[in-house]
Amino acid sequence: MLTAALLSSYAAIDAAFWADVDSRVGAAATPRFRQYCANFRDAWAAEAAPDPAASALDDEVARPSLLDTGQFVARHAGAFPGLTARPFWDAREFPWLEPLVAAAPAMAAELASARGDAYDVAMAPGRAVDVFFEDGTSDTGTIDRRVESSCEDGTSDAGTIDGVDASTYDVRYADGEVERLDRSHVAPRGSAWLRKLRKRYPWPRALEATGFEHFSVARALASAELCGNQPVRRQRRRGAPKFDFHIGAEKGAFTATRAALRTCRDRAPAASRGGRFHQYGSPRFVGYSRHRPRSVLAAHSDLWNWCLTAHVPLQMPSTPRPGTRVDPPSLEAQAAVAPRHTRSGGAVAAMDRATYAEALWGEEGERVGSGAAGMIVAGEARPWTEPLVFDTSFVHSAYNDGDAPADYLHIDFYHPELTADERRALSIFQRCQGRWKKSRAALALAA
Repeated sequence: MLTAALLSSYAAIDAAFWADVDSRVGAAATPRFRQYCANFRDAWAAEAAPDPAASALDDEVARPSLLDTGQFVARHAGAFPGLTARPFWDAREFPWLEPLVAAAPAMAAELASARGDAYDVAMAPGRAVDVFFEDGTSDTGTIDRRVESSCEDGTSDAGTIDGVDASTYDVRYADGEVERLDRSHVAPRGSAWLRKLRKRYPWPRALEATGFEHFSVARALASAELCGNQPVRRQRRRGAPKFDFHIGAEKGAFTATRAALRTCRDRAPAASRGGRFHQYGSPRFVGYSRHRPRSVLAAHSDLWNWCLTAHVPLQMPSTPRPGTRVDPPSLEAQAAVAPRHTRSGGAVAAMDRATYAEALWGEEGERVGSGAAGMIVAGEARPWTEPLVFDTSFVHSAYNDGDAPADYLHIDFYHPELTADERRALSIFQRCQGRWKKSRAALALAA
């Protein structure tokens, strides 16, 4: 029951939030940032008026706003005014990516060596594998055998469809049970480094269940130092970004990767860095991403328009045409495995999802675009044959129809039209918003 005292408490929390923002942002409050805050205040006031204690107020994923540009954004704080909106950007507009593109073959070799899970060896009978189920759970087992697909005339095609390896695997668990699984659910166990990363920093279950792996480069390099034979004997300089600390190492694993990231960082203009964040001013992270064979990432939006994403291909499958079709997960399947606070939980309504699925597959039931693996943003498909830069506030998906994993470097960075003051203000706003939501949650529990 909403008492006068409870209403007063919620009003006090809201007032403290805006006082926190105003005091910390200070002179960085540009006219566009003030408009951003005003839009937030108006949307919040209108929605909170009936019940300021409603839990739905804090669920930004549940009902995102669809802008006139076609972008889906968090309804309170997802849209920063005055920014150019287009699904794909020309990668040549971001010359700081060039060192990563040039070093991609060397980085791919280092990553493959560190992972220790080359598919042509690691998926042989008797090899240990991890199994990822659609409900987000996982298990371990060993490859019992690869299952050959059958042709309509009853003959075997040695596990290929139109020249594409379309095999499934019989996996034997510790209790002796054998289960037949398609390739998107089975992955080699890999090296001690990879197992350490998976254990300490598990990726979201919604991603894991759709054949997608994603982890921070900073954590990957730190884990490589800890797992290697040359332990780090340096001390981090006070105030130095943690990411810079790891990419600065000259010895050990990922030597070419560290050098390329360092060059990329130094070439990026100050406008692309700044703020408190460790990775090129990114409010998210630089990461290694992998799509297992026959996998597709569910269509979604990242719900803010002030950040762009770059993909630098590292190692791609060679197969140019789809094999057996793997459907995108349904909204119901996503909701079953995704925590409510994750952006990968399906940010579009059923009608929008159906429209997007048609664009994803095309009229003939095949994915639009060329290449065995790639991105689809706002219905436009582009393969990972070159660097891609795109806006993830447009509904997007990724797929791999190939016969091997698709690996790429994932970099999030601020929209280039944001000023340094605006980037600083946004970073402060997010931290203040996090404290505000914790205060609201604590009050709800106390009530």
